[in-house]
Amino acid sequence: MLATSMDGLIEGISKATEEQELQYTIKKINENFSNYSAWHSRSTLLSKQLQNNIIEKDTWLKVLTEEYDLVQQAFFTEPDDQSGWFYLLWLLSQTVFPSRPFVTGFWPPNGHSNLFDPNVPSMANCNILIFFSLPVCGVNSETVSMSSSSEGLNSEFKVSWISITDDSQFSKGWRAELTDCNKCLEAGMSLTLNVQVGAKPGITSRHGPLLGVHNLTVNIELGSSSCSAPEKHYSRITWPEECKQTSKFEDSPNDIFGCPSLPLQRHLEPLSEWQEKTLTNQINTCRELLELENDSKWAMLMLARLLVAYDQFASSSEHGMDEVQQLYKRLLEVDPTHQYYYNEQLSLIRFHQITVDLHESSEHFWRSDQTQNLWVRFNHLSLSKLGYFERLTGVQNLDLSKNKLQSLEGIEMLQFLVNLDVSNNHLTSITALRPVSHLPKLQALNIKWNEIGKHMIDKNRYLFPTVLNNSAKKHLKNNLNKEEGPVHWEVYEIFGRMLVLRQLDIHGNPISENEAFRSNLLLAVPSLVWLDAENVSTE
Repeated sequence: MLATSMDGLIEGISKATEEQELQYTIKKINENFSNYSAWHSRSTLLSKQLQNNIIEKDTWLKVLTEEYDLVQQAFFTEPDDQSGWFYLLWLLSQTVFPSRPFVTGFWPPNGHSNLFDPNVPSMANCNILIFFSLPVCGVNSETVSMSSSSEGLNSEFKVSWISITDDSQFSKGWRAELTDCNKCLEAGMSLTLNVQVGAKPGITSRHGPLLGVHNLTVNIELGSSSCSAPEKHYSRITWPEECKQTSKFEDSPNDIFGCPSLPLQRHLEPLSEWQEKTLTNQINTCRELLELENDSKWAMLMLARLLVAYDQFASSSEHGMDEVQQLYKRLLEVDPTHQYYYNEQLSLIRFHQITVDLHESSEHFWRSDQTQNLWVRFNHLSLSKLGYFERLTGVQNLDLSKNKLQSLEGIEMLQFLVNLDVSNNHLTSITALRPVSHLPKLQALNIKWNEIGKHMIDKNRYLFPTVLNNSAKKHLKNNLNKEEGPVHWEVYEIFGRMLVLRQLDIHGNPISENEAFRSNLLLAVPSLVWLDAENVSTE
């Protein structure tokens, strides 16, 4: 049916003007609201007319309003057909949903200090982190300006912008390394650095240039902090679940986050009167449709997305989030085929609710009475997806155990993470740990009681450029001979990169008893001291 519609549409408009093509799409839509090709062609034609200034921006809102009226007829005629709903998504992208990237966070937070100590390797350079809503490129000294009233700053400071992830061109997180800070400062001195992002063009995603201009003030101080160089004789840490005694951390969370608590900043432009009215009208339309068709999965899904967008753009409150959760729970019953997606959305909402006021609550802050380590604990929450990592940037000890995680995507943004517990989850392969390989300070990792080695097919391996890329080949060439047994390339690709792990716990995974696998681990991670509570150090 789709192919026939497409052939007929192409044949009918091949020699027509753009205006005639638009009229033809209306004709085909009125004949059959399920004609996806006609809806898609209409969105393409209208976008092209706006881009070429055939439709003036002043009249664009009127055009969109008429399109909303058109697609509404499709909903109430055929509520279970996806064609009109996809067209509504396009309309919303033209109305409020941001296709352009925006800044979601900074580290250190605006107005606070960045300590560095040239005598400690991990603190020898000043670091400034910027997080974006989408992967962007073009982050460099030209697009991110830095200035200070101090004379000689520009000549003394050397700034290098580095992508946090593998893709050096596009990344959600970028780190500025400021070297030679000690040439500008003496002990006890502070230097105020003004950072401006987006004032000059060049930062862009695959969907468009950066939205807005953002300013950050950082105080650079020469001194010491609680961070220190790795111990020569590393003592095995005890994971929170193993501690006989833990207590809630009732004091200020500054010691956990490394800075005073700050209100959550929104980096989105507020809605215009027309935008808010349009968004409200669509919310009401979906609710009205659900009164008539209470099992319409498309109406429920669209209403959930609209409520999330309204909360994100129009208000700082939790408007409608309880309703959103109920909608996704209902979708799990009506449309179990897509239960993984719905559970992910529920997890993101739950994680948002936990982290949005994290500085105001000590519920998830814990201290080990044995080690005195301060932990942020998000365990036993049935989480299957994580997000909002810019709110957790300064965390050093994180417990995500006993959830339903199959991926650690995004955790690479936690550049100060030292100890990570993801035991008792649903991780199916070593390659699912890929984000962990970008954590430069990580010393201890707990992946016990996952499903690594249980599944024959590793779907994550196709995310890698090749099965053995250059970095893995280098490790294999240097460390292994053919007669030494099977090669687990993923071990070298994940653990043999920038990680300097001192402790790794893998017990309870099907592959943990594989001697070749364990041998590969020891070769890939020569810094390892503890493997499953066994001292394997060669020092």
